Amino acid sequence: MGQKNVQFACKSIAGESITIEIWKTKKKKYKHREAQKDAIYIVLFNGIPSSENCSGQKPLLNDKPAINKFKEIEKEFFAGSGPWIKFSLNGNYHEEIQSQENNRIHIISVNKNQLRKYLEQEKIIKPLNSIFYNEN
Repeated sequence: MGQKNVQFACKSIAGESITIEIWKTKKKKYKHREAQKDAIYIVLFNGIPSSENCSGQKPLLNDKPAINKFKEIEKEFFAGSGPWIKFSLNGNYHEEIQSQENNRIHIISVNKNQLRKYLEQEKIIKPLNSIFYNEN
């Protein structure tokens, strides 16, 4: 897993979701399902840089222990209809537009808050409130 030759731009952040424009730089056929997985991967590992449309967002997996824990479940997470599908808000619906280079650009919304909660439940990351409470 991982997004080779993928470029993206944040289109918006609203409520619990981040909407990303995502496209491949070298591959003409870019399946929507692949774009959905890549968008989730970006939220997990890369984060979203600040832009005109969006404030910067750190990756959900932002330390070595969390990354290593996720790597243990990554294959199952991104399998066929694995858990990843719950976090791509537009399911089967997608909007495709053509760029000047004739590459497909997919518009993908990722429910970042639900993805974060999933990672907390799986004990991959600590809950946000753990900094306020001493967990024993």
